Parts: sequence; structure tokens; C-alpha cells
Amino acid sequence: YKFKDEFGLEHIHTSASEVISGYKRLGQGRVGSTLLENTWQLQLQGKQALYQQIWTSILEAVSKRQQDHLYWQTDSAFPIVDEPHLLKLKASLDQPKLRDAKKRLIPFQQDFTISDLWKAKLFPSTEGWNRLQLEQDSTAIFEYYVHAAEDWKTLQAYQTQNANQTFFKRNNQDSGQLVKANVAISPLWFFGLFLLGMGGLWLEPKL
Repeated sequence: YKFKDEFGLEHIHTSASEVISGYKRLGQGRVGSTLLENTWQLQLQGKQALYQQIWTSILEAVSKRQQDHLYWQTDSAFPIVDEPHLLKLKASLDQPKLRDAKKRLIPFQQDFTISDLWKAKLFPSTEGWNRLQLEQDSTAIFEYYVHAAEDWKTLQAYQTQNANQTFFKRNNQDSGQLVKANVAISPLWFFGLFLLGMGGLWLEPKL
């Protein structure tokens, strides 16, 4: 068996460009697997450190990263490379410090009315999964996927196409329906017809 290196597969262990251990995100959690077998034999061979290193890296990769006292939120469900978007962090921390995967510090600004709400502007420069980590808590990690500008254009084109189809479909349905409306008729028309009829009856004996 071997892993199919497809979109969404995150590598944990690799060997000769082959994925040995990996995981995928599923909802709010992660599902992982490994091709390693009989790793318990490492303990019998006295290689305790290697055994612990293997399974620690696997468990850390698939375990829950976000603690209950932290809440992350972004204002964009479709982040774009080099496009700014807002990150909100709700945490009971004093001056939280956030760093990206390149260890660059991302400044937070405290909300004026909510003391445990912090905001930061993100400018992701790398396409794919991006990782942010709090300096005060190594387990407090926020990961989000950043799309290329071309992906956004494709999505916009798809949404525009669907909107146009819906618009023209609705117009075609409206044009194919007869519109019925009640129109009021003035009583003078009936009076005029009455006079014409009476005039005809008066003239008929004289002709």
C-alpha cells in the first residue's frame, strides 16, 4: 500500500519522496494514518527514543490544537494571496504575541470594548495552508488555507454564470405568462351606447 499524494493530504513522515505517514482535515478535526508496521519492535531493540519520536510526531500532527479558552475567527472564507483579511482572537491573555510560520511577529490590537478580544490584519504571501502560533502557548495554533488570485477569478466567473442563468431563466418564465388585469370602464361609455340605440329607434320609422 501507499498514500495517494493528492490535494488535502498533509505529510508527517516521508521517505524517498513517498508519504509514510499523513493526515487529512475532516470538519473541525483530522484523520491520520501511517504505513509503519511493527514499530513496537523498536522498543525491544532498545530504540526507545526513536519509537517515541515517531509516535509523538504522528499524535501531535493529528491531535486537537486549539484549546477551549481560545477562539479564532477570520472575516474571509476565501483568503487570497497578498490580500488583507482580519483575524480575531478571543483569549484571556495579557498582550498575546502571534507569529507566522517564518517566525515573523504579527501585531495584535485590543478591542476598545471587549478586553479579551484581539484583532490583527493578515497579509498571507504563501498559497496553500498557512499556520499561525501564539508565542505564549505552543499548542495554540491556527491554520487556514490561502487561495491564488486565479482561484478567486474562477469562483467569481462561476458565481456570475449562475447569476446570469437564474436571471435569464426568470425573465423567460415571466415573458411566457399572460398578465391579467382589471381595467375600470367609464359609465359615459354605457350612456353613449344608450343614446345611439335610442336614436336609432327614433329614426327607424322616419326612414
